[in-house]
Amino acid sequence: MLDLSALTTVTVVDDDAEDRNALVEDLADFGFETRVIEGKYASNMDRLVADIHQLQSDFVICDHKLQPHQLASFTGAELVARLFQDRVPSMLLTMFKSPARVDILKHRERIPVVVGRDEFDQAHLQKYLNLCRSEFDGNPVPTRKPHRVIVRVEEKRPFGKSDFVCDVVIPSWRPGHAITVPKECFAKYFWGSIAQGDRFLGNVNIEAPDEDELFISELEERIDIND
Repeated sequence: MLDLSALTTVTVVDDDAEDRNALVEDLADFGFETRVIEGKYASNMDRLVADIHQLQSDFVICDHKLQPHQLASFTGAELVARLFQDRVPSMLLTMFKSPARVDILKHRERIPVVVGRDEFDQAHLQKYLNLCRSEFDGNPVPTRKPHRVIVRVEEKRPFGKSDFVCDVVIPSWRPGHAITVPKECFAKYFWGSIAQGDRFLGNVNIEAPDEDELFISELEERIDIND
């Protein structure tokens, strides 16, 4: 049963007025006091974060795509990752469709809760709040605990006009399953030299149940298999 005494106020960040209003109504049905972020912030994330802080809500729900209606030029994933640094409990709503998954993966280590819109359930908000607080205190749940493991590059390929992604395998997670990761998962000094067959050490939550829950970060050390 939802403990409304622990979580009563929720801020909603969504550029789509129809989706935002529907979410606000659903939250109100569960007894939450809702506050909304409106306006146009362009690239000024500092101002948006300051406005969220000023609302002093217990929890923040943020849509991933904030650009279509020009609320912001950055993504919800970038915003939630920033709020994580400020210890503001937040979650990301998304459709979980590529390339959104690849885009979110850039920041996934700092986003404790990502939920698809079709799976969102207000009754779980207290659970999501607790997950965030646990990570702020350095106590992630097992499925979010990072492990230093080997990541093998299967292919490097173009992505967009001037970007690239890599298909990688994590043998200690799913040895027969390749996932697509953005270049930002790798240290910048490797970007020009990544090649098929390269192996790196990185942080991966290898107890993640599926790809949507997986994060990969700090691929900062290349492994020479001949050593």
